[in-house]
This record gives sequence, structure tokens and C-alpha cells, in this order.
Amino acid sequence: MSTRGGMALLVDNNLLLRVLDPASGAAPLVPDYEIHPINYSFTLVRTASTGDYKVLRITHDVALQPRERQVCSVLALGGDGVNGGRLARWWEVQSPPGNVKTWHKYVAVVDGVAYFVLRDEFLLRETGGGDWITAFDVEAEQWRPELVGGPPETFHNRLRVSLAALRGSLVVAQDDHRAGTLDLWFLLAGDGGKVGPQHWSKLYTPVVVLDDGRIVFWVWERRVSSRGGVMRVYDPNTGGQTDVAAEANCVHVGVYTGSLLRPR
Repeated sequence: MSTRGGMALLVDNNLLLRVLDPASGAAPLVPDYEIHPINYSFTLVRTASTGDYKVLRITHDVALQPRERQVCSVLALGGDGVNGGRLARWWEVQSPPGNVKTWHKYVAVVDGVAYFVLRDEFLLRETGGGDWITAFDVEAEQWRPELVGGPPETFHNRLRVSLAALRGSLVVAQDDHRAGTLDLWFLLAGDGGKVGPQHWSKLYTPVVVLDDGRIVFWVWERRVSSRGGVMRVYDPNTGGQTDVAAEANCVHVGVYTGSLLRPR
């Protein structure tokens, strides 16, 4: 159902929660001793200050009736993920400001905060459509009042976006199906990572997948005003990557879509 900090949250065949530790192979029961209906989603989170595990439970958006609000609950599991074997109880918290999508592709966790894509069309219209991400602070156990505005030109293509966490940042992956590309937008602090207003920066642009399976990326500079970057080739079979071209202050890059294998 969810993974975090080397632990995985599972629902077994008896609809009981288990925490899997891949290192040991152990999968003890979560000591809430509840039967969990299949119309719930679960997000495992580690708090930023203590490193303790908590679980956020939300009603699946596809299970809702018209005008029905999602119900949210939190379960504290301590640093070991099983609350030391002691009984753990769920407690209900406020519902999100608008109903959210609960599929895993629409959820990401960064520094103890769980981000969700809104599905509430009325709320989206009220905000003008620019803010379509909401955040739950697991340590404070409440939804943040401010919505997060998405990257430019992504609102009308929300069916082709997904959320992820990468290098400590919230990332929106935007799938341009017609162009055959997937842009990665990072939510960064202003002024080169220092404290300041957050902004979206398109740091990675996968350009093309080569015939041999390697993926060509254009990696942008972190500086907002910079247009420079480097072309990088990633090999998913070996995990290796190679910088093949660097360009400063370029606006357009031509890409040869055949094989980049070096001739003998």
C-alpha cells in the first residue's frame, strides 16, 4: 500500500495491516487489530522531527457518493513501525479542503508532508484552477490551509501528471503524450535553495528513448535565470549515466533519434 524509510505497509488477505521490513523479512501485524475495508487508501509517513512512523488513512475517492466528503484518520506507530507491540488506535482528523485522488501516482511524501492531487472540481473553480495540490502535515496532523499551485501549463493536463518525491523535493511529472516526453518539475525554495518563495523549476526533460533502451535527458541548471544545462544518457540496464553534450544559453536542442552508439 505504501513505502517509507525502508519499511512497507501491507494489507494481507485477512484485510489486516502489516509492516514489512525487507532487511529482515519480518512482517508483523500493525497492533490496531482492525479489519480494513478495501475502500480505504493508506499512506505511510515518517515525521521530520522524530522519525516516528504514522499512517494516514483516507476514503478512496472512487468509493465516494456524490457530494460526500472523504474521511481521514491517523495511526501512530512509533519508531519501529509497530508501536512497540502496544495497542495503537486510529483517531479521526479533519477532511481535506476538497476531495483528493488517492491512487499512488497522485500521492507523494516529502519531509513528513503528504501531497495529494485535488479532484474537487468545485474547489478548483473557486481557486481559478491554478492551485490543484493539497498537503497534509503528518506531525501536526492537519491539512495545510494553503493549496499548492502546480507548474505552469499543467492544470488543464492534470490527467497526464503524477506526483513523486526526488532529492528531497516535491516533483510533478508531466506526460506530453503527443510529443513523447515526460517533463519533471521540482518545487524548490527561492534564491538557489535558500529560504524564500517556492517556485517550480523544470530540471529534467527526457528527450527520447533510444533503440537500445537508453534514455536521453536534458538536465537544466538549478538557477532560474539560466538556460544552460547538459544532455545526459541514462542506461536502465546498468544504472550508469553519461554526459554527452553541454550547451550554454541555448533555447532549442536538436536531437538525433537513432542510436548514439559510438562506431568502432
